[in-house]
Amino acid sequence: MASWRQLRRRAEKRIAHGLTRLFFPIVLPIREGPLQGKRWVVTSGIRFIRGNYEPAKTEAYLSAVKEGDVVFDVGAHVGYYSTIACQNVGKTGRVFAFEPHPLLNRFLKRHKQLNHLDNLEIITTAVGEKAGKVRFETRCGLGTGHIAEDGAITVPVVSLDELVEQGRLPIPNVIKMDVEGAEIRALKGASKTVGKYRPTIIVATHGAETHEFCIEFLTNLGYTLQHLNPNAIKGDREILATPPAQSE
Repeated sequence: MASWRQLRRRAEKRIAHGLTRLFFPIVLPIREGPLQGKRWVVTSGIRFIRGNYEPAKTEAYLSAVKEGDVVFDVGAHVGYYSTIACQNVGKTGRVFAFEPHPLLNRFLKRHKQLNHLDNLEIITTAVGEKAGKVRFETRCGLGTGHIAEDGAITVPVVSLDELVEQGRLPIPNVIKMDVEGAEIRALKGASKTVGKYRPTIIVATHGAETHEFCIEFLTNLGYTLQHLNPNAIKGDREILATPPAQSE
């Protein structure tokens, strides 16, 4: 049974989500940065409107994504990195954004519409080790929705290996992954794709065990690793993994 504190926190989140929906129609241009001038829903986060969101990760992402690339944005949130990718890959590239959170999907679809992102395909699923269904927690901050046994909703989950092997998705050049603690499952479900095609990977690791797994997984495949925020206070760390052919 949930404690009084947990119930209060959930009530506060419901109120916050309600306000987010209420002010959903308000749109402003992004002030600066790589998406300067793009139109953005204000209640998706003022940090995006300012244009200075996660500078180290953004810089690495801008360098990694090239014209004509296929990009998988796993844990796309409201579409900040998906939009950058759409801009970089141009008309010959494609971006696939995976996001299971219903409200975040509303933002993502709106940003696609507002900015005419014709090379973006939104996939409303979680990503894991194998296809199926999982419980997903939405009674938390919009940036921290996650797979959980007692999650509020049920969402479909897919494996990147299965999608690529079956020809349902093209081979990725870049994978950006931020899935709030499900990195181990997601990487295990992409191990054949990563091992065979060696895409550049930018992964956020949540917790010490996940961080160590990601380091071992990628190092064993010959990747060169760069820690983008080694002094992260809350423990969530970002890794840029460059495949052997690019790092030599």
